[in-house]
Amino acid sequence: MKRLFLILGIVALVCITAPALVGSYSLSINSTDAAENTANTSVPDPVVQISGGANIAVSPRASSVEAGKTVDLNIKVKNTQNIDDTFEVKISVNELPASYQADLSWFEWTEKTITLKSGEEVLLPVKVTVPGDALAERKLFRANVKSETSSISGFDTGYLTIT
Repeated sequence: MKRLFLILGIVALVCITAPALVGSYSLSINSTDAAENTANTSVPDPVVQISGGANIAVSPRASSVEAGKTVDLNIKVKNTQNIDDTFEVKISVNELPASYQADLSWFEWTEKTITLKSGEEVLLPVKVTVPGDALAERKLFRANVKSETSSISGFDTGYLTIT
């Protein structure tokens, strides 16, 4: 595994090949400047096996909303991995039948990036405003989560019953 470091704004990029095996390592850094001043330090360099995943849930999963009104929903995201991670959270209608797709313009937001510590959970509030001329029917949407570190992803489906 290769790691790149920029050291204190100095115009020098160092490429370090770190161990690929899981374990606790120490990275020794030694530097000398043009005036022959030296500095030495050691920093921990753990290599971990990523385990766990990410949970996502729409709450409430089914909501009744009158045309011309707003409903408050929450998107709950939990990092169940053994590492801190950054996640992309998106509201979409991908892979849903066209006749049941909610109009994404009704949603206060459709994309957020969040960083969660291992085991941390967050509620992301989202307001959904249904226009007054919307037909009385059921509309679906998906809340998706995708890790920026690994291939972990997930989704949940929410339902809006327009009255």
